[in-house]
Amino acid sequence: MTLSHWLVLFLSLGGNFTQKSNARALSGMGPHGTVVPSEGARGVGRARREGNPIAADGRLDAGVCRDLASAVCGGRGGAESRIERSRRAIVRGFLAVTRTSAESFSRAMGDVFGAGAPLVSKLSDFLQGRLGPAATQAGERARARLLQAVQDQAIPAEVKTAMIERVRNVRIRFFPDPSDPDSVRRFIANCGADQMAARAFAVPGENTVEICPGMVAGGADENGSVIPEAVAASLMHVLAHECGHCIGADAAEGFTSEFRPRFSGFRGCLQSRFRDSQSDGRLGEMVADFWGAQALAREVAGKRPMEALEYLRRAVGPLCATTADAEHPSGRFRINVLLAETPGIARSLGCRVEPEACAIDGTVGGER
Repeated sequence: MTLSHWLVLFLSLGGNFTQKSNARALSGMGPHGTVVPSEGARGVGRARREGNPIAADGRLDAGVCRDLASAVCGGRGGAESRIERSRRAIVRGFLAVTRTSAESFSRAMGDVFGAGAPLVSKLSDFLQGRLGPAATQAGERARARLLQAVQDQAIPAEVKTAMIERVRNVRIRFFPDPSDPDSVRRFIANCGADQMAARAFAVPGENTVEICPGMVAGGADENGSVIPEAVAASLMHVLAHECGHCIGADAAEGFTSEFRPRFSGFRGCLQSRFRDSQSDGRLGEMVADFWGAQALAREVAGKRPMEALEYLRRAVGPLCATTADAEHPSGRFRINVLLAETPGIARSLGCRVEPEACAIDGTVGGER
């Protein structure tokens, strides 16, 4: 099979030229380990049988409240196929605009820091032109929701002020800086040579968040046309989650967040309810999920239950296939506990607010 034939097959099957990386992705969008057993209460480990989520009276079926993960993730395969088709369409658009053959593109992706560097630079420019405006809009929308969430927390004024200042100054990057070789290398290592990997990562010590263009591309249609509202919805949780690392409880690789002590009560609440490895050693990720859920709660406020569910399907769908690893709880735990128990989300879905929900200071009842 020739290289050109291989690339055509590759694009038709939805692959990307992702390279393995030693960089640490904090979002849970990257590689994952094996499933950790015993995922806690509320039926986290039990998948509800699929059915119509709308009850006869127009409200969501009670099963949605019992097992939000099944309602969010059911039939996810079709959505994943659509997202992959969107990414392939964008790559094909680049080949058409630059009049690049599949064979030339394949060679360039195999030598990104050598002979292929000029084409990789052109690809970055193309992606920034195609995806940049919608990505920037989504970034600022997520930042605004996260700022609202911080403002609403019952925490000391000085802590709140420091967190707000940090969020306002987070650098959100969707594309590598061509003038910075380290930026280019980091993006390619994490996002792949074609930059279409669905990954996101934060560098809390630098107050920086980087989102792979492939995640932005998930908000395009199957012809590669960008839909700003779809981009904003698909990125709301991951952006707030990654920015949440910058005001979170991370402690790794020589960096410890000054906000970490603030979440000791939150950690204690989770550990008292889920006495297994789901809450052991994963505080940084669970706090980032707390912030992601808080931003989502403010985004779905006022929506009808079915509209809220549809929004959540797009926003947290990437978590559906994730399993637990050394840093992340499983996707089902993250959706059924850290997301579903957020009072604002529960109310939008027409579900009962969980009285044992963990708040930022560890008290039961959660944020009201």
